[in-house]
Amino acid sequence: MRLEKRNHFTNIIWLLVCICLFNSCLRDFELKIPKEEKKVAITCFFSPDSNWNIKIYFTHNIDTAWEDAAINNAQITIEHESGNSFKLSHNSSGLYSSDEKPTQSGTYFLKAFVEGYDTVYAQSYIPERSSISEFTFNDNPGPVLHKNYIDDCYDKIKFNITPNFHKEFYSAIRVMGFNANTGLNIYCIDQKILDALQVAEVPANVINKLKVLIETRLYSYNIESRIKQLLTEAESSSYYYVIKAVFDSNAVCGKLTYRSPSLFNLRSCFSNQGIFYQATYEASTLLLNETPHQNAEIYFIDYESTDEEWLEYKDLSSDYYYFLKDYLLQISNRGETNTSPVIIYSNITNGVGIFAGYQQQLFRIK
Repeated sequence: MRLEKRNHFTNIIWLLVCICLFNSCLRDFELKIPKEEKKVAITCFFSPDSNWNIKIYFTHNIDTAWEDAAINNAQITIEHESGNSFKLSHNSSGLYSSDEKPTQSGTYFLKAFVEGYDTVYAQSYIPERSSISEFTFNDNPGPVLHKNYIDDCYDKIKFNITPNFHKEFYSAIRVMGFNANTGLNIYCIDQKILDALQVAEVPANVINKLKVLIETRLYSYNIESRIKQLLTEAESSSYYYVIKAVFDSNAVCGKLTYRSPSLFNLRSCFSNQGIFYQATYEASTLLLNETPHQNAEIYFIDYESTDEEWLEYKDLSSDYYYFLKDYLLQISNRGETNTSPVIIYSNITNGVGIFAGYQQQLFRIK
């Protein structure tokens, strides 16, 4: 009997010791997070297909809106290696643009002056356009090994890549889908359309907000933004898709011949060829850094059989390639708490960000 009491008392003592040790492991520590260093940041990707557009802003905390950090008093100059130079004009919220477009090739030099800071410099170039040829499409080629498991839901595309120079080249490849049934629509809004919304049981107060659209035209690439800017967040959440369905059924009055880039949807794709780099958890972009002529073989998921399927091939400057490689790896690692932080490549002197050239080609797959 005494032995049992003694053992019981010993167990209580050990329990108290464990509780004390456990509590000592649960201390609160105040982490001192240093304030971010305020630097001038620039984002600019340029190609011969579009006018010059540059974002310039101060580095800021992730909790701060980009617009709050925008720099609106910068002086930005672009100079080509030929000596031709021009200034960019400020539009709004740190966005600067020019009516000029980059030429097909050559190196460009950026100079940005912000009062109180050292002048920011950067340079990059537009790469030569590669030749993409000999497409072969295979619809559902059968089981394929992907990241250590067998899957048979992929289609396959094969093609040849021939650069226009005999040294290493950089590129990014993605497969995208486009819904031609709705992506090319022109919408003409009149009272009959609003009456159809009433039949669809959209509330009168919501319909009243849409009356400003009467006698206007909307397009597939702006219809969502135009409608949602007239409604509250709750109204958009409850009624946008009903409104869009009514517009698709009753308001289409023509078709565009232009496919807006904003309406392309990325497809999951991968390759088992060693020539490609793809971050572990990145599913839609393949990067390539090789020497002349490659035979590419890519698998992709065709989610919607009625959609058009397109291959996007981008010739990248080395600056764009190294930036994109780091960026995709950082995005891929966000769900992994044990991975090392990824420092993203920057070619900006006296600041941070990226200034990089590229050329884009789109090919209809099937």
